[in-house]
Amino acid sequence: MTESFLKIILSIILGGIIGFERELKGKPAGLITLTLVCLGATMIAILQGFIQPVGDVTRLSAQVISGVGFIGGGTIIHNKGSVQGLTTAALLWINACLGLIIGYGMFKLALFCFTCIIGILIIMKYVEEKFIYNRKKVRVIIKIGRKEEFFEVKKSILNLNYPLKISKYKWSNYNHGLIDCIFSIDDKSEISNIESELFKIVEIKEVYIPRNRYYKI
Repeated sequence: MTESFLKIILSIILGGIIGFERELKGKPAGLITLTLVCLGATMIAILQGFIQPVGDVTRLSAQVISGVGFIGGGTIIHNKGSVQGLTTAALLWINACLGLIIGYGMFKLALFCFTCIIGILIIMKYVEEKFIYNRKKVRVIIKIGRKEEFFEVKKSILNLNYPLKISKYKWSNYNHGLIDCIFSIDDKSEISNIESELFKIVEIKEVYIPRNRYYKI
């Protein structure tokens, strides 16, 4: 039983770290979601070990994989011919796989797979944006009229014709409705166009692009 507790704790830690990365980027499935997915898969694997003598217990693991695939479909957004959220959906699925590995007690393999997942998120993302899509990141501070309007603003940004993608966001000043955003844009895009496009969103009252606007990807 002690080993089961260790498995659960490890799944919470590893799943939580992956979820934290998604949370920092403002993705629909973040810290809590990915932690729960990893934990749930671990719980099923532990349960499977207790009922192993009875019936075909491999069905439990199979249902975890297919079930999480269904949840991941809810994070995928179709927007004007483009598809967004595939990485988050894939992370939900692979997080469940990681949880199963932990639940089966293969700790070394789980830690190795976790390292690979984090490496892909960091290194591959850099390669993709820097060398494949040739994108750059720009810091923009926006002010909205009411704080609860931010999710509507984020949704409106996804529907803009101008290719703006939110990479990160955080409250710069919650009381004054100031949000510090990091946008990923095409390398050929003009910075001046960002302001005019953002002002198309009625909830945005002010837009400020600092001098140190560029972020290293």
